[in-house]
Amino acid sequence: MKNKKQSQDSRELAIQIIFETRYNNGYINKQLQEVKDLSRSDMGFLTNVVYGVMKDYDYLLAVLTQQNVELNKNKRIIRVILAVALYQYLMLDKIPVYAIIDSAVRIARKKTNDFSATFVNATLRQVLQNKELLTLDVSEKDKAEQLAILYSMPIWLTKLVIAQYGEEKTELYYQWSRLANRQIARVNTLKTTQEEILAIDGFVATSLPNAVEYLDGNIAATPPYLEGALTIQNLSSQKVAHMLAPMPGEKILDMCAAPGGKTTHIAELAKDAAEITALDIYPFRAKQITQNAERLGLTSIHAHAKDALVVENSAYYDKILLDAPCSGLGVLRQKPEIKYQITPEMLDELVTLQQNLLEAAWEQLKNGGILVYSTCTINKKENEKQVSAFLRKHVDAELLEEEHIFDDMKDGFAGFYLAKLKKGE
Repeated sequence: MKNKKQSQDSRELAIQIIFETRYNNGYINKQLQEVKDLSRSDMGFLTNVVYGVMKDYDYLLAVLTQQNVELNKNKRIIRVILAVALYQYLMLDKIPVYAIIDSAVRIARKKTNDFSATFVNATLRQVLQNKELLTLDVSEKDKAEQLAILYSMPIWLTKLVIAQYGEEKTELYYQWSRLANRQIARVNTLKTTQEEILAIDGFVATSLPNAVEYLDGNIAATPPYLEGALTIQNLSSQKVAHMLAPMPGEKILDMCAAPGGKTTHIAELAKDAAEITALDIYPFRAKQITQNAERLGLTSIHAHAKDALVVENSAYYDKILLDAPCSGLGVLRQKPEIKYQITPEMLDELVTLQQNLLEAAWEQLKNGGILVYSTCTINKKENEKQVSAFLRKHVDAELLEEEHIFDDMKDGFAGFYLAKLKKGE
């Protein structure tokens, strides 16, 4: 009986998380971290369904509409319940149809009323009969519309990516963004070695030094993580601190640092012997930086709740990391909610904010100092075009190194951009 209750709870939790994410601008990872008292298997089911449905939500609704299901007259929670049921039917072969329908009807009755539960029951009995009929014919659409529909992407964003990368690469990018998440972590070399971590069951090596992947459950529950030997951090993100190349004794500023993944990496590479200032505008996020540093046993990081646009230390820092606020289009694999929340207006605002942050960073950098600008997006307006505009404006700026991470998304990397700039003597 306990297992049955846990399984039902995981379905209901999935529906609630998807609803909050899709319609109330919630964050998947934050909500999953708050889930307690589920078995390991049910937590795996919950995570699978939440991410799977969010990556395909609009597509699933389009399939239902094609089956003459009237969605607009129903409450949003009913749309989510139907989408979750359809996802289980299409993607999770081991779940019997009757179990999918029964749980959907039960949750619909609990969340709304008997009328809605009856509607859900009748709809699913009609729809969940033949998987071959549950596909969308988009052949008469142009390529941008096809990709937008098939991958649940906004049409305006699809046109933007096609304009920058072409149709073939856009489709590859969409395919890579739908891949399952991987649990990647960085080894805290001040406490242990990669070899020691790899000797533990479930951990395997990756293509980067001191980066490991965990294949067996929740990495945040493993002893190495709890003991401060690991930091969860994707492969692309781990490249940023290496490009900065921090050294002991240097004065280093991390301008947009929370929750502190790159900040703590900087500290580790500098042997915890640099003077590192880490900023975030919100006090609770600045506190996250401090907590992460303490978990890893680092003492060289000083976190402050401060607006990074306010310059207080002109020409003070040897090195600065500006991991800029961005559209996040390179991490849709980990954060599929982004594609439902981003707007064209937000992109324009981000480009302006990035420009202002670059100016603030440059003012605080010593002559001869190094600035690394990074984003987790593939949008060229936020990346190479942003840096090119900065270089045209600042004759004392030299571009030393630049990296676009796009094709490597197929190998588990996130879409990233990194640029290393030197300020003239």
